[in-house]
Amino acid sequence: IIHNIKELVMKKIYMYAIAVLMFANTIFGQFNAGASGIILFPQGEFKQNIGENGYGISFNGSYKFKGTPFSLGLNTGWARYGSETRTETLIWPVKVDVTTGNDIYFAQLFSRIELDAGFIKPYGEILFGFNYLNTNTEISDVDVFGFDDIASDTQFDDINLSYGFAAGAMIKIYDFQGGNDYLDKLFFDFRMSYMQGGNAEYLKEGDLIKGANNEILFNKSQSAIDYVTINVGLSFQFNAQ
Repeated sequence: IIHNIKELVMKKIYMYAIAVLMFANTIFGQFNAGASGIILFPQGEFKQNIGENGYGISFNGSYKFKGTPFSLGLNTGWARYGSETRTETLIWPVKVDVTTGNDIYFAQLFSRIELDAGFIKPYGEILFGFNYLNTNTEISDVDVFGFDDIASDTQFDDINLSYGFAAGAMIKIYDFQGGNDYLDKLFFDFRMSYMQGGNAEYLKEGDLIKGANNEILFNKSQSAIDYVTINVGLSFQFNAQ
């Protein structure tokens, strides 16, 4: 059921984003697209329960309406707030790494007001979206990088709605004047957000337990999913043609 809800919400968000971009092409404005590394700081009871920060990556895209300071966009991302890795023998003498990770995924629609002050663009946002929390175990080859996943399984997940606000600034680091009619500018993007979410159930590091008969036992936590994020990354500005 959780997976079906997640797919439905994601589908509606992406349909909305596509509709905005299609409408945008008719009035010639500006697009922004960027990526950043994030640190997620749990707040309140969520912080008390998991006791760790999350680290991950986020992507965003927005359209700024021509002649106005207003933009609409979509922000998505992922952060891991706990993991455990152990080495086991799959079939003797083949050894594998077994990694259990606790992750939070998010997707947020936002409206932005932006001040264009030349080389710097401070902005503020209002956001609405959802969080998807899951605990997943992956089996991979024992190697330096650990990218060769053999199998994976989700043991527990939950979803909730969220809303909040953000503030940040984009600092121009390169201007593509004359070189490209479509690609306009490159910015360094610094952003902080505060999100409040409804209650959700989740696992933290060490909460997935093997029972006496090899059954899977959960030591679940439940709380509102409130957090602060710090994003540092790059953003490209495009001119709509």
